[in-house]
Amino acid sequence: MNGKRIPLIEHESIDELKRLRNKCSIAQEIKRFDIIILMQSDGISSFEASHNLGVSPETGRQALLNYNNLGAKGLVDHRHDNQSGDTFKTPVMLERIDELLQEDCIYGGVWNGIKLQRWVIENYDRKVAVSTIYRWLHEIGYSWKYPRPKHKNSSELEKEKLKKNNLWDRNTNT
Repeated sequence: MNGKRIPLIEHESIDELKRLRNKCSIAQEIKRFDIIILMQSDGISSFEASHNLGVSPETGRQALLNYNNLGAKGLVDHRHDNQSGDTFKTPVMLERIDELLQEDCIYGGVWNGIKLQRWVIENYDRKVAVSTIYRWLHEIGYSWKYPRPKHKNSSELEKEKLKKNNLWDRNTNT
């Protein structure tokens, strides 16, 4: 073990830690409380406590640092408090994209994910991944339409018809 042993700052009594541990329903929280309880009751290091509990030394060290800094609150899993990412997708924007796909492409040719991405950047001043554009299109009922392979002797008229048509088709089954 390299480095200096980190001392345990006793914020709560062992009985209080056990009471808080019994309220936990998340396994990771329970392990963190167990590490601190073992350290406080047996006077052992976080390395030894983590070894006794079958978790990595880093887990023990991190539990100790969090407990020293925040007390029992540092042992609680706060991931459920995370807010969802910033989203600027609105129903109005999706309606506008739906209307846009009914019109001729303003960039020439037919609409595709890259052209829609360019339109979003120009109109909303936000860069969005093409995969996100495709997810939005799926949400409003579109799927990518592509032709089945044709025999080399197939009609040129049919090929030209497909090239001129929009490549996006609204799902009727969803």
